[in-house]
Amino acid sequence: MKTGISSLRLSALALALLSAFSAHAQSESSGTLKEVVVTASRFKESANSLPYGVSVITSQDIERSGVSSVNQALMKLLGIPGTVDFYGGGNYALDLRGYGSTASNNQVYVLDGVKINEADSGGTRLSGIGIETVERIEVIHGSAAVMYGAGATGGVVLITTKAAREKQRNNAAALSLGAGSFGLLDLRSSANFSIENFSIDVSGNSRKSDNHRDYFKSNQEGQAFTGQWKNSFLKGGIRYFKDTSKSGLPGSLSAVQFNTNPAQSDLGNAKKTGEFSNENTIYFVETDVGPWQFGIDTGDRIKQLDSKDDGVATYQYRISAKNSNFRAKNVSQISNNSNTFIFGYEQTEWTRKTLGQFGSTARQSSEGYYLQDDFKFPFELILSAGVRTDTTKLVDTSSGTNSKQSQDALDFGFSQRLNLNWVGFGRVGTSFRLPHVDDVGFTLANTSLKPQSSKDFEAGLRWSDSLNNAELRIYRNNFQNEIAYDATVSPNIYSGNGANVNLDPTMRQGIEFRGKFFANENLSLLVNTGFREAKFSEGVHTGNNIPLAPNATAAVSTEWEIGSGQSLSMGINWVSSKSVDIDNKCSVPAIATLSTGYRFENKNVSFAFGIENLTDLKYYTVAYTCTAGVTNGIYPEAGRTFTATGKIVF
Repeated sequence: MKTGISSLRLSALALALLSAFSAHAQSESSGTLKEVVVTASRFKESANSLPYGVSVITSQDIERSGVSSVNQALMKLLGIPGTVDFYGGGNYALDLRGYGSTASNNQVYVLDGVKINEADSGGTRLSGIGIETVERIEVIHGSAAVMYGAGATGGVVLITTKAAREKQRNNAAALSLGAGSFGLLDLRSSANFSIENFSIDVSGNSRKSDNHRDYFKSNQEGQAFTGQWKNSFLKGGIRYFKDTSKSGLPGSLSAVQFNTNPAQSDLGNAKKTGEFSNENTIYFVETDVGPWQFGIDTGDRIKQLDSKDDGVATYQYRISAKNSNFRAKNVSQISNNSNTFIFGYEQTEWTRKTLGQFGSTARQSSEGYYLQDDFKFPFELILSAGVRTDTTKLVDTSSGTNSKQSQDALDFGFSQRLNLNWVGFGRVGTSFRLPHVDDVGFTLANTSLKPQSSKDFEAGLRWSDSLNNAELRIYRNNFQNEIAYDATVSPNIYSGNGANVNLDPTMRQGIEFRGKFFANENLSLLVNTGFREAKFSEGVHTGNNIPLAPNATAAVSTEWEIGSGQSLSMGINWVSSKSVDIDNKCSVPAIATLSTGYRFENKNVSFAFGIENLTDLKYYTVAYTCTAGVTNGIYPEAGRTFTATGKIVF
């Protein structure tokens, strides 16, 4: 198979590059290795102990890159492809590992320990999370089903706010103001205060922009508050987040419209708007009792959407969700070996009420139990095993659904330190996704959806020294009954064409490489690349690509500290072409965008200036229809944009 040979060659090339970089860096640098601590297993641990890949974006990375949202940070710094959300507000749907049109349902998002995924096809809006509140973003690449349950085959994004971090902080406040192209005005503020064992964090943000298309003006505001108390063995408190967004909805364009004027609207004189509101309240308690660590997180979330046409409501819903999870960790010594045991329980109650003439109510309740054990030998070999079971109940008055389904996940992995600089890792397991309320609400007539399952494999190498680090990963997922929309089938339950179905067997496989390297203490290079296949492995579409799944992505950037608190940066993000439809008759063209930036910092004052899409490329990342071989349903991206931001810390 030609693609398989190409993958092997790419693997060999990446491994050779990794070895070359490491040899050069070892000749240039020596000293104690820096340990990266992550919370991928719901407790703090070294990234080197994990049998899978994890990438970390710190608040310092965010500050230097000049990004204004979580979505942008993941896209720009890690090269994760994103597609613009047609509801506006600066939100992007991300695709961690080549899932294309099914990506939003195959990855999990966690904010300060609580899942924020929705139980429908609406996706998870990250743009409302104030970027100034974020301490770090961790991305688990690949299946994390044992720890995070249904829909975690493609990976997990864990967002930790500054209020949730363990570091001791001085009392401080910050204010920043940004302005840029298309009437952008971005104001952010934050403050933290502590006295003895008690601390308070508050923040606010307001973003207004005309955006890059007619009738696409958006206003977004957010507030956050955290109050917590902690001592040497106990921590507890409350976190509250709220964001609102109102945006014009200019609609999609045909190929002719896009080529004529990508900034135009497809609405004529009509004005369509989308208004979102999100409120999250999280209560948390953590404690240490001897060799045990315990944690409890509960969250209440309210989400509202009002879609209007010339001020008249056309689609409205109200979502309420209650999440709770309990977790425990025990570390013990068995002779000269160390054993870590983790177990937990999660429960979610989710309700969506759709308003209007054809209103309906959908409810989903789910619970999951998980166990994981890691056994560490004196020669730094760690063996891990985990198991999980999830049960979901669905009730939907629109489709008449009333069902209950259960599914299990297994995971077996290892990590082995090979020498001071190298660690090898790998795992095999199974993961799953259960149908949600929108899946079952639009199926083929007289057909029920089965749970989706996947057999997963991953292996890789990590390398690091006192300054540099790199990671190479290969993976494969074989799917049965993948749940997706197929426009070619009929009749659906409404006697029309297209329905959510269980696809014929599909697969994802690929190779990923990431690395950060320093030519010297002032010049660094960040590389994130991925080459993958996302295809049908059996059935009438055998060999066809999964819609909207790119086969290759790359993000390469460099930063030069030029002295006196000044730095320059330059980056390129490339995404290969991708199919629009299941028959692969239409495609979204490959794109490569350049960005550059300048940053100045002096004590408590900083200034940044950036240019995105330096070449003013006319492009789009998503399209939804294929008409006689022509790509239509296009949502254009912005051309060249300028942004300037000033910040002062008190």
